[in-house]
Amino acid sequence: MSFASVICVLLPVDSNPFQSSAFASTSVSASDEREREEVFLSFRYRGIRNVVVIAMYEDGQIYLPVTELFDQLGIYHQTDFQNLRIHGHYIDQNHPYEIQFADRTAMLRGASTSFSIDEMLIGELDFYLVPEVFDEVFGLAFSVDMSRLVLRLQTSDTMPVVTRLEREQRRQRIEQGVQLRQFYPIEFERDRQLFSGGFMDYSLTGNVTDQYNSASYTLSLGAELLGGDIQGNMFGSHSQVSSNFTTSGLRWRYVFENRSLLTQARIGQYRTEGPHSRHFQGIHLTNQPVEPRRMLDEFVFSGTAPAQSNVELFINNRLVDFQEVDELGNYRFLVPLTYGNSRVRLMVYEPDGQIREQDRRIQVPFTFLPPGEFNYHLSAGRMDYPVPGTTNISELASGDFTYGVSNWLTARAGGEYLTAVHHSMPFLYGGLSARLFNQYLMNIDLAPDIYYRFSTSVVYPNSISWDLGVTGFADRAGLYNPERNDFEANANFFVPVQLGTVPIHIRFHGNHRNFGIGHTNRLRGDASIRLGRINLRGGYRNSYRFLRGDLLSTDGRFSGTATYSMSRSPEMPGWLRGLYLRGQLDYNMRRSQLERVNVQISRSVFRNGRFRISYARNFIGGYNILEGVVTFDLNRTRSTTSARRSLNTGTIRQNIRGSIGYDDFHHQLVFENRQQVGRSAASVRLFVDRNNNGTYEESDELIRANAIRLDRSGSSRLHDDGVVRITQVQQYYQNNMMINLGMIPNPLLVPVIRDFSFIADPNRFKPIDIPFYTSGVIDGMVMRQRGDERRGLGGVRVQLRQTDGDYRETIRTFSDGSWYAMEIPPGHYEAWVDTTQQEFLNAVADPAVMQFEIQALSEGDFLENLNFVLHELEPVRGDEILDEEEAHQILSENSQRALRLYVAAHESMLERDFDRSLNLINQSLEHNETDYGRALKGTLLFLPGRPDDAGRYWQEATEQNSEISIPEMDVLEHIITQDQARPMDKSKSWY
Repeated sequence: MSFASVICVLLPVDSNPFQSSAFASTSVSASDEREREEVFLSFRYRGIRNVVVIAMYEDGQIYLPVTELFDQLGIYHQTDFQNLRIHGHYIDQNHPYEIQFADRTAMLRGASTSFSIDEMLIGELDFYLVPEVFDEVFGLAFSVDMSRLVLRLQTSDTMPVVTRLEREQRRQRIEQGVQLRQFYPIEFERDRQLFSGGFMDYSLTGNVTDQYNSASYTLSLGAELLGGDIQGNMFGSHSQVSSNFTTSGLRWRYVFENRSLLTQARIGQYRTEGPHSRHFQGIHLTNQPVEPRRMLDEFVFSGTAPAQSNVELFINNRLVDFQEVDELGNYRFLVPLTYGNSRVRLMVYEPDGQIREQDRRIQVPFTFLPPGEFNYHLSAGRMDYPVPGTTNISELASGDFTYGVSNWLTARAGGEYLTAVHHSMPFLYGGLSARLFNQYLMNIDLAPDIYYRFSTSVVYPNSISWDLGVTGFADRAGLYNPERNDFEANANFFVPVQLGTVPIHIRFHGNHRNFGIGHTNRLRGDASIRLGRINLRGGYRNSYRFLRGDLLSTDGRFSGTATYSMSRSPEMPGWLRGLYLRGQLDYNMRRSQLERVNVQISRSVFRNGRFRISYARNFIGGYNILEGVVTFDLNRTRSTTSARRSLNTGTIRQNIRGSIGYDDFHHQLVFENRQQVGRSAASVRLFVDRNNNGTYEESDELIRANAIRLDRSGSSRLHDDGVVRITQVQQYYQNNMMINLGMIPNPLLVPVIRDFSFIADPNRFKPIDIPFYTSGVIDGMVMRQRGDERRGLGGVRVQLRQTDGDYRETIRTFSDGSWYAMEIPPGHYEAWVDTTQQEFLNAVADPAVMQFEIQALSEGDFLENLNFVLHELEPVRGDEILDEEEAHQILSENSQRALRLYVAAHESMLERDFDRSLNLINQSLEHNETDYGRALKGTLLFLPGRPDDAGRYWQEATEQNSEISIPEMDVLEHIITQDQARPMDKSKSWY
């Protein structure tokens, strides 16, 4: 007899553990049991979505299920069915509890509580207690609203399910706080075209003055060409006196995906890299990633605190992790080191109530490379303009090389050769960038016989910052020292000051330049303060020029600015809401005279417009300036109209700017108000696939809904042709796209793919078609086998999980044992009867796990007769009578242990605890070599990459049972790839 198809045999009645006197004393007669009524209560609590709890109603009293509620609340429990006992720990390990239904006692934290026989029930699937017992023992104040069939809970304790939810939210905040991203599987790869799409950004300006009129334009063009992207800028102007036309940045680029030695090649107008960038026409090669790096490395944040302290780690004011200090008083965090400026804050909550805080600022400039990374830039061609000091156009060759020595040290070197300047040796340079003590940045640049440069900077946790830099020149008359300096020094300081609740920001800048017979000193300082809606700012700047020690001149100026924003509250008059006022004055200290006063008023008008009126008086020149500007930001363009009057001269200017894109897949011109050249876009078409072929045809139905979300910045709009177009997408980037089902008009429709990613094609609209199908409907029965009789079993939980997606659901059977589920997305699924309830019934389901597929059909797929049969492990009397020795041989203790271990292994696999699952299935096979056990072990060996061992176990399983189900290879490979591409989530499984 096969172990996989669960065996039911007969043993003597007295071997049934449920015939104990304890159980008999609490059981009810058949007539009494029929008087019990199932009550379906809606239960919602923090961290628990709206679930249905099946309670019992008898003689005017409501009884609540113990294990089911403990499962929902996350309270750890173990059930001893033979001794009618539930035990575990309440919230944490320090609070053990035990409920004895045989002698009707409950114990928590050493305190014992008794309850009467009328306050408990023992049902077929669970133990039941009245709400008062939950409150008296655990402080769980359940209340039942029978008129609305709602179950509520009030408690001062934080339930484990809430703690688990908070930890999941913290994990989400980790990704948000450190800007780490995980991608969904790529469904739409990079699609190279010989020529496709095209964007054109435009800016058209017309000027009307008292003397003459003029017009100018700026055009930027971009398209996909020869599998790469081409783009460039054109500038022109025309008036009665002159006309001109020029181009810049006209180049073609080819991007090599998944290459480390060469990632980008450019031909045309570009600029060199390095300390002295030069515009040229030629070729440029690099291995720098197209998508900028986000993380440099990881560093350890560790320390000591009193044992049992709680430590929380914040990055940029986001809680990203927490730990409890171990017995030795140590804690340790592994923190991602991302580019930019990050504030790391550690909060230590000691057992005695003390709170300690540690702050740290970590700067990682984008010039740093991860350890072991190497980047280069190579350029060769002809310069666009003559080198300063010459009249000839120079040829050039340039190279810039950078290497990440460690996470705190990056080295660079390079050089350039200009034919008009370097007749023998090229210009060579090198440098180091270091990050010391996680916050001090230091840079050293050295060009032999030309200059040396040193700079350092820091930002402290209290936001005080400074940076210093010095440069010494060895060659006063060279191309790399156009101002002919001997020495230059710079200093910048920023100090925030808090006066009560008023913040004050103070900045200072100083520059010193020495050029042999003279030197100059430049000073600039300002302070800003915010008082409610008023912002005040005052600044001072001056330049001191010395020649042979004599002060030649100074140029001191003081400026003051005040701004005020009107409230938008309803109490404010409509014409004043959101009004912005700004005033500024400049005082010339050298002339001891007020130099300029400016007053400005601006406000939003209509939904998408804004006006600004300003008046200025120049006291030194003795003239006024009056200007008015109106801007309208429309959906397809932007318009700016300005009028200016000064020195008896008037000027009116009109500017229109925007962008035009051509969606060549749908043959549609798309007008936008923002620039698109150098970006990408996507045209997403959602449709109901009527003929189930996966492609859009005229007979299919368009879904006119903007139900698309990106995890990056982008602008989406539903157009008149029913296509959702997303603009402002970074070209060549991988982007996550999600379907928002809440925006779909028909709730029964589901997409064939819901969460996926795509690679953005350059300077064009990428076509993305998403077919929708009607969701599936499934139904079945859960029946209990007793001898030759089968009957439906109500209240059983059927677990449903999609093996190639995210869908997961728990379905309850009705009183006749039937169950069904609607709105099931297409895909591969598995279903099983809740293992806890199987243990409670002392039974095992056949099949243990049911696998099936919901096909993608426009009319929806419907599967029937997904039936489970629960076979009792304890034998009952029937037609076939076996002696005790033979029955014991069939259902031996080893077989029962093997079966329970198999069920536990399968459950652990569903929870993604694969190591535990493999350990459990190995133990199961030691007790009984079963076909299902071998098949499950094969799957567990395949997942970490052991296909040969997996194939051997699968073959042994099919030899033992030819009808056993073995997972398909392409499905498993797809699931593994999908899992590696998304964040770890224990609610999902590979299997």
